[in-house]
Amino acid sequence: SDAQIQSQIDILNKDFRLLNSDSLPLGHAFWNYSNDAYIEFCLAHTDPSGNYTSGITRTATTVTIFDNTTSTPWTFIKRTGLGGKDVWDPSKYLNIWVCNITGTVLGFATPPGGAASEDGVVISYKYFGTGSGTIAPFNKGRTATHEIGHYLNLTHIWGDANCGNDFVADTKRAQDANAGCPSFPHKAGVCTFGDADGEMYMNYMDYVDDACMNMFTTGQRDRMRTSLGADRPGLINSTKCLFPTAINDVDISKAVGIYPNPSSGTFTIESPTYNLSNSNITISNALGATVQQIKNVNNFPYTLNISSLANGLYYLKISNGKYNLTQKIEIRK
Repeated sequence: SDAQIQSQIDILNKDFRLLNSDSLPLGHAFWNYSNDAYIEFCLAHTDPSGNYTSGITRTATTVTIFDNTTSTPWTFIKRTGLGGKDVWDPSKYLNIWVCNITGTVLGFATPPGGAASEDGVVISYKYFGTGSGTIAPFNKGRTATHEIGHYLNLTHIWGDANCGNDFVADTKRAQDANAGCPSFPHKAGVCTFGDADGEMYMNYMDYVDDACMNMFTTGQRDRMRTSLGADRPGLINSTKCLFPTAINDVDISKAVGIYPNPSSGTFTIESPTYNLSNSNITISNALGATVQQIKNVNNFPYTLNISSLANGLYYLKISNGKYNLTQKIEIRK
């Protein structure tokens, strides 16, 4: 459902911005290691042809399961002619396929440097977002968080070897993959002699239950952001989250001030450069659905009160027949 897809986008934005409610408490031995990755996600509103999209495509297929041990391998997911869906330009979009894959596989991702025709992340429908269709203990959307970590050049915290190297200095050495929900401290001193804090099993790049993973470290943040800038720089400046229009589009960051942003729901809109009289203000959620609209606004600065809406990311669009101005805003109460 659209709601389940939106739940996954919300989870990604919380996990990558350290806004998740289950983050480590102040005073935990690993609290100082956790950090905001300063990476955010949105559903596209412009498709590769320049037309409006909700960011969601649904593909009917005769393939019942994509499985590398059968005649319909995982690569078929990314081919329209083979029962899947062709990739959108990976320099401008993060492609995520949700489908039925091998039962024991939660998801997988292409690390930097892979073929453009396959670039992106694949998640089993059983573990995507939250909702009645997801299966515990991987029903809190953390599979996508984990796989996008791989997409941004992170490896598992055990370095895929016994006490291996994950190329991040502050993640602590781990003996192997952890499962379930370990107790702290876990495997103290096994890979690092004398380290009483043990392994960082709550890291998103381990294999523990969704409810027990809750952090990226500062080093992981730096590695992901470096990868984003070096390997997929087009994503940083992609405008595909904006709504397409035939009317004059203006970069609202230069034309209009909206503050404070984030806010608890009250925003001030001012435009010293453009005459925005007789404007309609539309607030849309990340799926493109209109959630609030104010018509015929003439007095700027204008105080916009949308505090009745839930926490999350929204798109604010101002249109008066001459200009269309679109900006991302966040309600954070």
